[in-house]
Amino acid sequence: MSIKRRHPNFKDFTKELLKDPEVKAAYDLLQPDYAVVEAFLKVRKENDWTQAQLAEKLACSKNTIYKLEGGLSNPSIKFLKRAARSLNCNLEIRFRAC
Repeated sequence: MSIKRRHPNFKDFTKELLKDPEVKAAYDLLQPDYAVVEAFLKVRKENDWTQAQLAEKLACSKNTIYKLEGGLSNPSIKFLKRAARSLNCNLEIRFRAC
């Protein structure tokens, strides 16, 4: 007889974690970092590119894309501007009321 364990998916897991006010506050502080990661993942998926193909478009290394998508590095404004030009996109940075 085998025992099947139901593991929560990431979305459900995150939703449950964010019920804790301290976790939510820490998560909110990282929102800009997540937004950058999500933006690069989105453009890569929309174009069906590999990390290597995106790196070629941005004239950077595959390792740079790997670190960026993994949240292991924070791109400079200069890099983001160059990426926007290379991808024929607009770079939008804004402050909003909390």
